[in-house]
Formats: sequence, C-alpha cells, structure tokens
Amino acid sequence: DSTSGKRDRVIIDVVRHERAYGDLSGMAGTPSAAGTLWRFTLDLRDGTVEEKRLAKKPIESPEVDPRVRGREHRFVYGVTADGALLRQDVVRGVTRVRELGAGRRAEQPVYVPRPGTSAEGGGWLLVVVHDFASSTSELLILNAEDPCGPAIATVHLPVAQPCSVHTRWQPGG
Repeated sequence: DSTSGKRDRVIIDVVRHERAYGDLSGMAGTPSAAGTLWRFTLDLRDGTVEEKRLAKKPIESPEVDPRVRGREHRFVYGVTADGALLRQDVVRGVTRVRELGAGRRAEQPVYVPRPGTSAEGGGWLLVVVHDFASSTSELLILNAEDPCGPAIATVHLPVAQPCSVHTRWQPGG
C-alpha cells in the first residue's frame, strides 16, 4: 500500500493458531488444532497493527497462485481440519469446500499456472489424496477456478504416498 509514493503499510495473510506450543496431544486433525486465516495490516507510520479474520473455516497448508505470491491476491487454497480441500475468496468472503469422503485426506494443494493466462485462478491444482482404509493414494488434477467441480484427471496410485510437509510447483526449462 502506498501514499504519495511512500510505502507505509505491510499486509500479511497468515494461518493463525490459538497457541503455538504446549500440549497438543489428542488435538491432531481436530478443528481446535487447525489454524484460521487472518490478515495483519502493519502501519509503518504509527506502529499499529490491524487484525482481521478472513475466514471462519479452519485451514492448513495454504497456497496461492504463485503469480500473486507476495502481492495482493483473491484466492487461498488449503486443507480443512478434516482433510477436505478448501478455496477461500478473501475479497468476497466465500468459502468453497470439496469433500473427499470418510477416511480420505488431502495434502497441501500445489498450484500450477496455466500457460498463456495471467489472471489469478487461471491454472490447475494438483492434490494428493490419501485413502487410509485402502492404504492407497490418488492425484487429483482440478481446475483452480472451480476446485469443487469434476476432476480434470485422477491418477490412481497403487500404494499410499508419504505425507508431505510443503510443496511448490517449479516450471522446468
């Protein structure tokens, strides 16, 4: 944000947890353990911080279109406390959730920009989904503009893939 050409505000979107450390036993995968999406606006002129909750639904492993990473953005993709895929529209305040069914959990979505597009949301989400009952995994390829719509492709993997921590798409070339 700028006023008269001078930068005076820093805006940071974060997943905020009620507590960072302590006894979390028995909390894994519960809504109380999951964080929520917040925006902190730091005013560099007077040192104040404005806090605003951007969504009610808990979210983990957030991802944005890499073309807007570190800049103003509209959509945040992530995983809910129960393992469903989520897209949060931080401008309109609309949350869309793609349920995956009992015993299934999504990993962090990986955003892949569609070549030839520059609009935020013009791309695909790659999401590994674990099925704990069958000990298998699948890779869903979804339209980032409509992640709750039909999958573009589903790649069935014969064994469970290891749970990942954080991933990013890096184009080759």
